[in-house]
Amino acid sequence: MERLDVEKTCLEAAKNGIVAPANYNSPGQIVIAGEKAAVEKAMELAKAGGAKKVIPLAVSVPSHCALMKPAGERLAKELEKITIHDLRIPIMNNADAKFLRTAAELRPSLIKQLSSPLYWEDSIRNMAADGMIPS
Repeated sequence: MERLDVEKTCLEAAKNGIVAPANYNSPGQIVIAGEKAAVEKAMELAKAGGAKKVIPLAVSVPSHCALMKPAGERLAKELEKITIHDLRIPIMNNADAKFLRTAAELRPSLIKQLSSPLYWEDSIRNMAADGMIPS
């Protein structure tokens, strides 16, 4: 399914609890996460909406969705205890699909990625556009 279709499917299924896109891996391959009943409803709606494949993943945590916000808050407290320096080599932040270069950017990025979807597809495109990988 296309991004917009998956997002609409999750919005409809969210009547049953928390569910949202978690990983935009590649065109047509999007992982969703959330509460079990809402994820199951989204899977049902995706099948009815023409998804080519709907596969439940055996994972232990609902990564990259709102259910991870408490973990992000705990991580923020732990990150306050350590010194983070500017980066010598930029890294790609998959939660925003952009390069990070400074300590000021890195800390909030680490926290955000726990409860925000990851844009792997966009990250790869941006790295190719910047000449970091062959396009």
